[in-house]
This record gives sequence, C-alpha cells and structure tokens, in this order.
Amino acid sequence: MSSTHFLLGCLGATLIAGLIAGPFSADSATSRAYAFTKTSQYSPKAWLTGGDRFPSGAQVYIASPERRELLVPQFAATADPAVSFDGRRVLFSGKKVAIDRWQIWEVALDGGRPRQITAGSVDCLRPLYVPD
Repeated sequence: MSSTHFLLGCLGATLIAGLIAGPFSADSATSRAYAFTKTSQYSPKAWLTGGDRFPSGAQVYIASPERRELLVPQFAATADPAVSFDGRRVLFSGKKVAIDRWQIWEVALDGGRPRQITAGSVDCLRPLYVPD
C-alpha cells in the first residue's frame, strides 16, 4: 500500500488557509514554512448559486522566515493547500485558466510540474492527505 493517500472533496465547504510544518524545499530541511491562500474577495456560499468562491481569483503562497513565493505562478487561480506529511508535496485546488472548473493538483515543493489528480465537470475542492 502506498504511504501517501489523499481525500478529495467536490463541491464541499471551503478552507481559506492551510498551515504546514515542513521544509520549504528538499534542500532546506531545517526551514519551517507554511502555505496560505491569498485573495481579495471570498464568497463562502457562492457554490449554492453556482458562483465562484474566489470571484477575483486566489493564489497559494508558500512562506518561510526567509522568503515568500507563489506555489504555482502559471495557474489562473489556486487555493486550499494541503501539505504531505513529509513536507515535500502540496495538494491544491486549481484552475489553469480562469474559465476552468476547480480541480485537484499536486506539486513537489522543491519544483517540478503540477500533476492533475482530478478531471471532471464539477468543482473539486479542499484536498487533504490522510495517513495509511
């Protein structure tokens, strides 16, 4: 059985910020970091009417005492970060382009291309890793 599992929530409630205690990258194992979603507007009940909970967009940032940077700068919107237990990967809800549905993606904190986990016609939100 794989040591990494995750749960996906489609059309569920939302999480604004995700906190992590893990390395910012594989090379800086002593650095403590956290992930958060930054947005100028949040509509928590927008899904009830088919609206977008982040109508002005949103972006996940990774921050440490040394620096702060976008997790996936090439995406139109990202939210709901969930960091793996080893602190090396992040699940997130994302839209590559603004008209896309929210889907779940995973990316390594030390770089690499995001890997799409879900592909569907509904919004998939709030992923999280669960232990074996």
